[in-house]
Order: sequence, then structure tokens, then C-alpha cells
Amino acid sequence: MELLATLGTTALTEGIRFLFDQARALLDRRRGDQEGGGAATDESGDGVVQLPPAAFAGTLDTRRLDEEALTESVAALRQLRTALFPFIDDEDSVQPGDVELLQRVDQLRRLLEAVYGQRITFVTEAGERPASGTVIDTRIDIKEINAEVIGVSVGRVSGGRFTTRIHGENVGPGGRVVGFQADSVGGPGEDGDTE
Repeated sequence: MELLATLGTTALTEGIRFLFDQARALLDRRRGDQEGGGAATDESGDGVVQLPPAAFAGTLDTRRLDEEALTESVAALRQLRTALFPFIDDEDSVQPGDVELLQRVDQLRRLLEAVYGQRITFVTEAGERPASGTVIDTRIDIKEINAEVIGVSVGRVSGGRFTTRIHGENVGPGGRVVGFQADSVGGPGEDGDTE
């Protein structure tokens, strides 16, 4: 969290606004689901949000979310939005050295990461923490492989991190193992590893 304290006032303010808005979108979605109206968030475009570059590195895919994590996070999202509300329009009240403020920002960020299943990394954390974007962690343990086994197969990866581990004791006739398969891979902060 000490890396958050090195953010400038403007970057921290933009970061707070972004996290605050994402929390609102998730709470609106949850409310819409409960009222039977479906997702209340804007589903236009491809769902990949460019994070404010002064505050964050990378992108965020808002189409992917863990409904169970969202359900468990509703009360905390509301509480943190209330705590951060005074800082939304008053840049003068944002002090990068304010430990309590930074703790709340980090808590909200971690809740959003759990719901979206992705990292949200501030620019001052680059190099110390995985970049913002999708995190795909695939582990397959299978004794006998007699058909095709693919760890990850996607049409496009625009950023994030992926890890694929496939362990098989025996690859029989007709067995084929593919760790990662994609039509294209590219974008800020992507890296990957297969075993």
C-alpha cells in the first residue's frame, strides 16, 4: 500500500472516481438483477474499459464478473462508496499520505478485483504488481490423455496475465495437449506461461 502513497493528488483523485463509479455500476447491476430487470449496467461496446491512464496501467474487462463474489461484496461496496463520497468532487480533500483514505481505496480496489477476477493496478505499482487486466489461471490434472486437452482457448487476449498448467501421467493414442491457444495476443501488460 506504500506505493499508493506515491501517487500524486490528481492521479489518486482519478483513481478514487474510477473505483467509485465501478462500485456504483456493480450495485446498480445487482439492484437490477434483484428487481428482475437484468443488468442495469451499460453493455454497449466491447466491455473493455480503458482505465484512467494517470491513475492505472492497463484495461478492465467489465463483462466478466463473479456473481457470487458480487453478492458477498454488496454491503462492503456500499460502505466504501459512502466513505469515499466526500473525495469525489473535492480534490483538495485528497491527500496522498492519508493512510485511512489509502486503506479504503485499496479495500475497494480489492473488492472490485475479486468481483471482476482481474487486477486493477495503479501506475505507481507497475513492476511490483501484475498489470491491470484479466488473470487466467488454468490447472488441469489428468491421469490418462486420450483426446485433445486445451488449457485455454480464446479468440483474443488484449492484456492481463495467463498461466496454464497441464499434468498428465500418460498421453495415449489420439491424445493431444495444448496449453494455450488464441487467434491473437497483444496489448498492455500481457504475459503468460505454460507448462
